[in-house]
Amino acid sequence: MALKKDQLIKMWENKSQYYPKQLHSQLLIPTGRGMVYASRDYVRAICTLTELDRIEADPTNLLTKQQAMAALSPATAFRLKADTPCLAYRYDELKPDAQKAMFTDRKYLFYEKENGCRVWFIHFKGSTYLYSRNYSDKDCGLLDYWGNIAQDIHFDADDVFAIDAEIKYEPDVNLFAELKEYGIETESKLEAISALLQMRSAMALEIQRKYKAKSGKDLITFRMIHPLYYKGKNYLKKKLGEGIDDYKEVITHAQAHGLNLQPIRRFRGSKEGKEAFLQSILDLGGEGIVAHNREAMYNTSENRDKDTWIKLKRSVGSSSRKEGMGDTIDAFITGFKMSNENAGNAGLIGSFEVSCYIRRADGSSYKHVIAFLPNIEKTMKEECTVMDADGKPTLAQDFYGLVVEVDGQAISAVSRRLTHPRMLRMRFDKTKEECIYSEDWIKSQMV
Repeated sequence: MALKKDQLIKMWENKSQYYPKQLHSQLLIPTGRGMVYASRDYVRAICTLTELDRIEADPTNLLTKQQAMAALSPATAFRLKADTPCLAYRYDELKPDAQKAMFTDRKYLFYEKENGCRVWFIHFKGSTYLYSRNYSDKDCGLLDYWGNIAQDIHFDADDVFAIDAEIKYEPDVNLFAELKEYGIETESKLEAISALLQMRSAMALEIQRKYKAKSGKDLITFRMIHPLYYKGKNYLKKKLGEGIDDYKEVITHAQAHGLNLQPIRRFRGSKEGKEAFLQSILDLGGEGIVAHNREAMYNTSENRDKDTWIKLKRSVGSSSRKEGMGDTIDAFITGFKMSNENAGNAGLIGSFEVSCYIRRADGSSYKHVIAFLPNIEKTMKEECTVMDADGKPTLAQDFYGLVVEVDGQAISAVSRRLTHPRMLRMRFDKTKEECIYSEDWIKSQMV
């Protein structure tokens, strides 16, 4: 569950008191409208202090941000220089000319959109890290999942190597039953891999070793999105085209050193070829594509760059006809409605109220209820329904703020809510702060 701003302020005040005031202003920099400190500003600053606390750095010697970064491991400092892995802009928010250029301009490559957990894999001279895109809700520190991965890597002693990747199970894997033996209930592969990363390391490693002994394959597959560092080249400071050109070589290098790294299907060619590539993915039940612009730079800001990566989830035909949503919506749970008293699920939560943030043209944002989702499975209804102090059924507190992926036909111009909404899945890999959409995009989907 994401920390609230008042909690972040208290955490910052508590942690920063042990560090020189000179360092405070270099770590905590306002980016909000009117030079106000946003929640993300506190998260970044607290994260750096948390990582310094973990190595028991001497605060009295850290007067500048440069000194603070130098005290950390190079891999940690490399991750901290990015607010987030590069995020994709929404196709529907582009102007028509830009939408057309994505298909006609050969500087754009189409990559299949993977459905896994986003990570940065970093190996620095004998030490390996697997950093999540998210931060810890406990102390805003970096989340490192490498201790939960069972792969026999053997990079050279002086090798420095980093990639942006999605991690997934092998296509034939169904671990729901195995996870249930450990008391972990999951309903999708995404939930299952999230569970594997967050469980006790010994349990996670045991599951993977059993699978490899049985199948001869690694349970976890890394799908490379883009190289970050290889053979002395920092791709964060290069145009995407350089990483695209080195893509196969980087994968071969990782495979030769024991990492189960595989490519993502991609295509660069004519407009007709791109349309066929996208349609083939959708026909097989895939999510869609992410277009990479060879001429752009890898963007590590939370503000999605419309010229870097663009995601598109629907077919080209339906896009031109404006049939249905151009993309799914990520929203977070903010409330509920009870089931009808005369229904079979009487006494249980009937639907989730879900909201998103809407960004105004001036940069400010506000929370908006985007849908009520009635298609909740009974097992989840039972899990999320608890009794309050008066003995009345209510929604369990742990469900507030959880992110769900939502689909619908359009957005009503009257209520500005989804018509015919349905919940597709839980998104445990996302936080509610990521559920933000521009007013222009919301208006473009209205009927």
